[in-house]
Amino acid sequence: MRSHDDWWQYLNEQVEAQADRLSAGGQLEARLESFVSSEVEHFVLQSVCAFDALMCASVLRRAGLADSGRFSLGVGIHPFWLSDVLEHNAWEAELQLLLKVIAFVQDSCPQLYGQALGEVGLDTRCTVDMDEQYRCLSDFLHATVHLNLPYSFHCVRAFTDLQRCIRQTDLKGRIRGCFHGFNGKPPLARALIKDGLKTGLGQALLFADNRKKFTLLAHDLPADQILLESDFDGTFSDHYDGTLISRISAHLEHLRQAPLGK
Repeated sequence: MRSHDDWWQYLNEQVEAQADRLSAGGQLEARLESFVSSEVEHFVLQSVCAFDALMCASVLRRAGLADSGRFSLGVGIHPFWLSDVLEHNAWEAELQLLLKVIAFVQDSCPQLYGQALGEVGLDTRCTVDMDEQYRCLSDFLHATVHLNLPYSFHCVRAFTDLQRCIRQTDLKGRIRGCFHGFNGKPPLARALIKDGLKTGLGQALLFADNRKKFTLLAHDLPADQILLESDFDGTFSDHYDGTLISRISAHLEHLRQAPLGK
């Protein structure tokens, strides 16, 4: 069995090898250029696992952007990435790697540190048992709450479980952050705000089918409790749409001015 130091060395070797492959194809340069040339002043990059977080840090350092002040890095593990970890009984090793990446970013890339942690959360669509997802989320929160950083929470059809997790006696009142990609109704958003979580609204706001739901949210929620998200992951394009946040913001204001339907 590998020690934590061995896992850390192995992770770094895999990150460098992958970064070399991406750099050779010019993919990284195109994507980074679309970021830095956009009108967005600051990006918070949310990772899905230890490898992803370290990969982001490595890429930004290679490009000379780690100290630019335009990027922050959130370290976390998305529930969909837990399957392989738990299948190999490697959750404890992954958690230690996540903590080591956080410490590495704080020490080696301080400009990337301090805006957020995550993405973490719960998702009923995931093949991982919900009790196991809950355990891993709870472990991560307990291991990082002392850092006093906001979290980005991914949650699909598991709102009650998420609230139960962040309301644990030793966590209650200490958790803050954002409910990423919120797609619910105003009462739930208000309940989450009471728990310290702002409402993250993204591109779904622009879809005509969602107009009624998001009009209610726009009228109901305080502006300072809403965070706008582009949620760009490079799945459909290598080029970041730098106008998206502006379009979401303008449409949100339009919905605020629109009359509520009966």
